[in-house]
Amino acid sequence: MSQILDEVNASGGNVAYIRTLELVCDAWPEPKYVCTGFRDQVLTTEDNRTLTFKAINLGISLPTKDNKGAQTLNFATDNTTGEVTDLVDAAVEANARVTAIYRTYLSTLKTAPSERPYRMVVLAGDLQGVIANLQCGFFNILLNAYPRRYLTPDYAPGLRYLI
Repeated sequence: MSQILDEVNASGGNVAYIRTLELVCDAWPEPKYVCTGFRDQVLTTEDNRTLTFKAINLGISLPTKDNKGAQTLNFATDNTTGEVTDLVDAAVEANARVTAIYRTYLSTLKTAPSERPYRMVVLAGDLQGVIANLQCGFFNILLNAYPRRYLTPDYAPGLRYLI
């Protein structure tokens, strides 16, 4: 699929990107599906679900591709109706994790994402007037122990005699 994106980036033309976010939280009655643009989009996900993504004023700042341990995706959305505030309040009140799945589609190919989806956790955010800014993060390698598996007597029974 990245070959298709390379061709689109190199050639230009009439093909447009459709950037989508699927926001999932156990505290909400249903997931939220939003996309960039002016029209709602009916798109098929990588697991063959056909979903309607609501078009909203959505700004997305992709993470940098570098060797840092923590990478974040920032997105800003319109909060004129207060729906974002209500969703954030419900998630905080239930102490529930919000998961964001970012997908990129091409306007000529809506049957599958044009690249592998990014799955992230919403880490932080702020609500300023009618703008909601949220930060999502990937797996943070810097916060993990090495080696990942701790040597305990349950895993390595011989340690029982050394302690």
